Amino acid sequence: MRLLLTRPLPEAETTAERLRAAGHAVSLAPMQRAESLAPPLGAGGWQGLVVTSPRAVAALHAHPQRDRIAHLPAHAVGEKTARTLRATGVRVETVAQGSAEDLGARLAATLPPGTRLLHLAGEEIVFSLAPFLARHEIGLDGVTIYRMAPAASLPEPVIEALRAGGIDAALHYSARAAEILAGLADKHGLAEAVAGLDHYCLSARIAAALGKTHRPPHVARAPAEAALLALIG
Repeated sequence: MRLLLTRPLPEAETTAERLRAAGHAVSLAPMQRAESLAPPLGAGGWQGLVVTSPRAVAALHAHPQRDRIAHLPAHAVGEKTARTLRATGVRVETVAQGSAEDLGARLAATLPPGTRLLHLAGEEIVFSLAPFLARHEIGLDGVTIYRMAPAASLPEPVIEALRAGGIDAALHYSARAAEILAGLADKHGLAEAVAGLDHYCLSARIAAALGKTHRPPHVARAPAEAALLALIG
């Protein structure tokens, strides 16, 4: 199958290798790129960090106030985030699988009331942990430490492939990336070409962000890449 991969680098390259090894042709069109930010961290008084993405770890490593918080134990979403934290010398206390909701449930079950945490967050937050944890008397302060900047255009080889009917399907890992692709397709006069692809999505929310497609999008059974790639077969 001829696939369009919209996830950011460097993850897109790893996924592309897996897909090519399975016999697929892959075109890369990252819809976003990570940018580290360096906001003031605030007053302090935290007992731990909440980290939901490896990109937050990279931003933490580059932050001028890193030494204020790098000694705190971290509560992470996903093994990749946990590995990245450990590689920078941060102690990982909790690793939740799948989503921020999973991490919130684990923190509510294990941390004592009165605990205060700092969430090293991206600019876009799909699920806000703060209200959930507040019900369990756990405080969560957030600091936006990175953002995902949108792509300004599609790569020229992708534009040419879409115009020539040289792409069969697209893989989508975030709702924002799906929205950006839809906007760029319209900008380049390729809205019909993109709508005519088969679309494979990590969640129903991402599928809804695609807008109009000629066929219903395929949605992974779980928010994990293995489940998404299993749809392709």
